Amino acid sequence: MIKLVHTLTLLGFYEEFFEEPYIRNARSFFKERSDKYCNELKKSPQEFLQHWAKLAEAEEERAYAVLQHGSWEAAERAAEDAFVSERVKWLAEDGLRQLFAQRSDNGDIAIDTLRNLYDILLRTEGRDLLRAEWSAYLTRQVITIVEGDAAVMIDGLLELHGFAGRVVRDAFRELNKAGSRRDVFSHGLDDAFERGFQARGKEVAVQIAKYIDTKLRSSTKTLSEEARDALLDSVLLLFRYTADKDVFRTFYTRALARRLLRGNTADNDAEKRVIQKLMREYDPDFEKGLEMFKDLELSQELLDGFLEKMRFRGLDGDASKMTAMVLQTTAWPIHGVVTIQLPEKVRGSSRTITWF
Repeated sequence: MIKLVHTLTLLGFYEEFFEEPYIRNARSFFKERSDKYCNELKKSPQEFLQHWAKLAEAEEERAYAVLQHGSWEAAERAAEDAFVSERVKWLAEDGLRQLFAQRSDNGDIAIDTLRNLYDILLRTEGRDLLRAEWSAYLTRQVITIVEGDAAVMIDGLLELHGFAGRVVRDAFRELNKAGSRRDVFSHGLDDAFERGFQARGKEVAVQIAKYIDTKLRSSTKTLSEEARDALLDSVLLLFRYTADKDVFRTFYTRALARRLLRGNTADNDAEKRVIQKLMREYDPDFEKGLEMFKDLELSQELLDGFLEKMRFRGLDGDASKMTAMVLQTTAWPIHGVVTIQLPEKVRGSSRTITWF
């Protein structure tokens, strides 16, 4: 075969009598294989791609063995075009859905297959179809989650967003995690979450605030500091997609106030990091959260001074069992003034504090 190719080349007949017939036959062969596998594997674009990978490897070896170097690329391109071009829409739509559905079984394999799918569609002018299906599919998935059980909404959104982010970074090669460079698939991911959140109105913002509340309570100390910080960063990424940021701020601030007043926050430093991130990236008005901490620290200093003076005068008694806080109405979510009737023992301590 090598001698024949060499002879045809010397005579100037290589392209007409060898390269062109080879490529025509390759197109016919791969078109027939594509029809066969597509009919057999209508529900499995992944298996279709696996067949193509084996055929492509065999075709590469064959082309390298019998064709001149300058013909290799044309032969490989013709084979891929014949096998894939009529399946682009099917691969973009069904392939994406199937591989996303498999992420819970083996996310790494799904990522690798999506990378191969992306590369094939990029070469066969199917990237725009994949981009459109990517955005539409993610939007449907987000809507399904937010319209479902509120108790698992945020966990579901975190899982979906985390995997979709891996796909964008590792399969579609749009960097991020400080590598920057965002492109159409990154923006499609953002658009899908923004549109999907609108399906449930204000409820998503409320659930994000409640989720943060549960993770920052002292009753959830099972997470390490590093794991909790990473989780909270992921939740705050979801927050940026909601249009109801005022609703979130209201619920978040009330929950923060409850945690602080009841003394059941898991970690003051973690609380402050969340507040600072919200201030820095979203709204300076979240600074009121830091003012709450200042009020509590000042209140504790005043209470310590009061109890020390009572002990010095031998008047501590019941006063040592009490707690008093001085809070700014501008920092805390306080609504109106409530009149209460204090028990006698508390009234006595109250008069003592007033005297102090």
